[in-house]
Parts: sequence; C-alpha cells; structure tokens
Amino acid sequence: MRWNYLISVLLIFVIFYFSASFFGFQRAVFLEPSEVDRAIPFLAWTVWIYSLTYVMLPLTFLLLRSQNHLRNFTYAVATSIILSSAVFFWYPTLITRSHMNGHGVSKGVLKFLHWVDLPTNCFPSLHVAIMILIAFYLHKESKAWGWFTWILTLLVSISTMTTKQHYFVDVLGGAAVAALSIVIVAKLTKRFSREADAVS
Repeated sequence: MRWNYLISVLLIFVIFYFSASFFGFQRAVFLEPSEVDRAIPFLAWTVWIYSLTYVMLPLTFLLLRSQNHLRNFTYAVATSIILSSAVFFWYPTLITRSHMNGHGVSKGVLKFLHWVDLPTNCFPSLHVAIMILIAFYLHKESKAWGWFTWILTLLVSISTMTTKQHYFVDVLGGAAVAALSIVIVAKLTKRFSREADAVS
C-alpha cells in the first residue's frame, strides 16, 4: 500500500508540475530579488543539501508506520503539488540563473537540475512545502526523526536560496502551501470520519 501511495504522488507530480511548467513558460514573469536575496551568497556545494528532498520523500513513505499518518501525508503532499501547480499555471514566475560559470561536481549537479527543470515554477517553493510536510508527519510518530527533519527542513530551505533556485518569497510561499495543505487534509479527514461514524 505504501508504494502505491508513493507512485500516486509521483504521477501527480509529473502530470501537474511539468504541465504547469510547459504551459506557463511563455507567460512567465521575472521575479526581482529582494535585499535578503542579494545578501545571500551563491554556494554551489549546497546543491547536495537541496537534493536531500529527493531522498527524504521516498524515505518518509518507509518511516511512517501509522496508516493514518501515511495516508494523510500522501494526501497533503498531493494537495501541495496541486496547489503549487495551480499557482505555477496562473502566475508563472522566473528567476535569473547567472551563477553557472566554472566547473566542479556540485556545479555539474546544478546544471543537470537546470536541464531537467525549467527556471519557472519558482513561487511557491515545492521543495520547502514538501520538506515541511515530511517534518510535520514524521514528528507525529517519532520526536527524534521529527526534530532531525525540522532541522533538515531549515537547511534545505536555506539551500534553495544559496543555490539560487529560489528567492526568499518563494520559501515563504512554500511554507504557506504546506500549512494550507495540512489544514485541508485535517478538515477533510475529520469530515469523512464523522460521516463514516454516522453511517455505522
């Protein structure tokens, strides 16, 4: 069952994220960096921290033992992808990627990410949204894993800016999407639970 959840999330991501990217690219608006963004240096090596999201997402499907937590986590991630993709489609944004001169393994990884992913879909940061959801639901089951992933979430959020994949406003947007997804799933779960009790 847990692998069905993971596959479902990946399919939703591919369909919604890349569709929004494809249809929004021609209409994308450039985001201007804030003073915070200008003060943050480009650090190519932090792409390794940024990439930990790709490890933590499938790992969370293994770590969550409660079926309720696993189901709600799946629904929350799917909701965050759909909400973010709606913003990507209706208000596509671009940022300038001007830090890719030179060589090195870290810059090679960044160039690969740029090749796979167009420089659109900046606001909100789906990386941040997903990491917050991972930390939130893991914390429900294990305080140790919870605190570890909250710290990791902070580091990943910073890395989205030090890799110049996102601006500070994108990080805030990602946090808002995660919070909204948690609330939506909690309300729907509570409603369905009441309806099930009423039927029984």
